[in-house]
Amino acid sequence: MSKAIIIGRYIPPKGKALIKAKKLKKDEGRLTINEAMSLLQEKTDEFFNLSKAVKAGEILTYAPGSRKALKGDTDNCSDNEEAYPADLNAWLDANFPRATWRFPALATEPTPDTGKGGEGKPKQSEPQDNDNLKADWKQTAKEKAGVIYEREKKTGCDPSYASIAKTIEKEFAKEGVLTAKGKRLNADYILRHGLTGWKRPKT
Repeated sequence: MSKAIIIGRYIPPKGKALIKAKKLKKDEGRLTINEAMSLLQEKTDEFFNLSKAVKAGEILTYAPGSRKALKGDTDNCSDNEEAYPADLNAWLDANFPRATWRFPALATEPTPDTGKGGEGKPKQSEPQDNDNLKADWKQTAKEKAGVIYEREKKTGCDPSYASIAKTIEKEFAKEGVLTAKGKRLNADYILRHGLTGWKRPKT
């Protein structure tokens, strides 16, 4: 009997398991650390050492086909481990808040198992960009973005696009701004669709 070959911190899936793993990666918008670093450099013209962040335990990663976060043995981390856009963006927000680009999130990204119980329970899908959306929410988002930016600048902060989108999400939730189908607008969706074309004022 042949022994399974371990790559880094996991055993690579084969056959049907590999097909399932590829589908999971695509459906949930996951990226390998190598893919994430390449995409981030392409979009920003700067290098961000995500590999080092993973080894430091700052970004949760997953083996292909699994929603259970990899733990321990960080010396053997592999750049083929996969991460969710939300976790990558959270790391950027915490460490490089002035970096304006963020990873886009898919509508069906689930809640991964971080080892605290429960695995893969889907989040509510984000709204689709179609005629069912309230026509004026995007303009409202842009107007709010300007107000939020000026408010934060007065306190000495330099808010990123992502942090502005999160504030808009909270304000929309308080104001009851929903899609025509009654779904909430989340920060990732607001950033990708509501703030398109809006630029932070030059100071």
